[in-house]
Amino acid sequence: MKKVSIIIPIYNGEKYIDKCLESIFNQSCNNYEIIAVDDNSSDNSYKILSNYKNKIKLYKVSKHDPCAVRNYGLTKSTGDLILFLDMDDTLDKDLIKTINKYDTDNYDMLRFQGIMVDDDNKTVEGFITPNTGTFTGLEFLNKCVSNNEIYSPSWLYCYNRKFWNDHNFSFLEGKTQEDFGLTSYQLYKANKVISIPYIGYYYYRSNDSIMRNPSYEKTKKKALDVLYHSNSHYDKIVSKIDNLNIRKNITNYLLNVLEHKKNSLKGEDKAKYEEQIKIKKKEWI
Repeated sequence: MKKVSIIIPIYNGEKYIDKCLESIFNQSCNNYEIIAVDDNSSDNSYKILSNYKNKIKLYKVSKHDPCAVRNYGLTKSTGDLILFLDMDDTLDKDLIKTINKYDTDNYDMLRFQGIMVDDDNKTVEGFITPNTGTFTGLEFLNKCVSNNEIYSPSWLYCYNRKFWNDHNFSFLEGKTQEDFGLTSYQLYKANKVISIPYIGYYYYRSNDSIMRNPSYEKTKKKALDVLYHSNSHYDKIVSKIDNLNIRKNITNYLLNVLEHKKNSLKGEDKAKYEEQIKIKKKEWI
């Protein structure tokens, strides 16, 4: 049975830490390690985490960047498989056992399902794909974009460490929307992706969550970073794909993402973003 490294970036998460960690401690399979990295929280997060020092690997850094924190956590992990968990989310109790049912030496990425829950633990939205089975990464990516699915969150995947290390993957520091910035490229590089119908991840949405209700300046930065990532995707992935139908599907998906982000902007920012989309439509199609 393979050991799973669970990497949790922490910033001002005192309200969530206990529940998050308990969802790991209650796993039906205990072959895991927890890498908790506190990014210089100003609340009691580190104090609470210190109560679990005998059960977790705890680090304190001052990165001011969730991408840098994830990258740091990776350097401290030793598992054969890698999972990412956000501090206010939880795992299903059988996730690690379920992952280990599959031939972990024989895939690069394993995709499971996730659901969004609210303060009352009611399902708000699903991160569900009907595309289950075994695929090349590009096949799976094409199926997802063809259905306009949200496929990019890193916490929807279990990664084979050898695959991760062989390609020297890392989250792009200084940018938001880091999952969108990395997952497409990983799928492009993956020889084998297994997608299973099992719901393993619970994404928590709270109305008063600072991280998930950002200021307008953060909203603007996210939109600009998505534009950056989309340009990178086209250059590194789409332009190198020989199959014209797949190229068209991914291009249309990127343009749809940009249109969605445009609608989060206001006034002159929105107008400038619209101009960039028009340029991309001419360059990409």
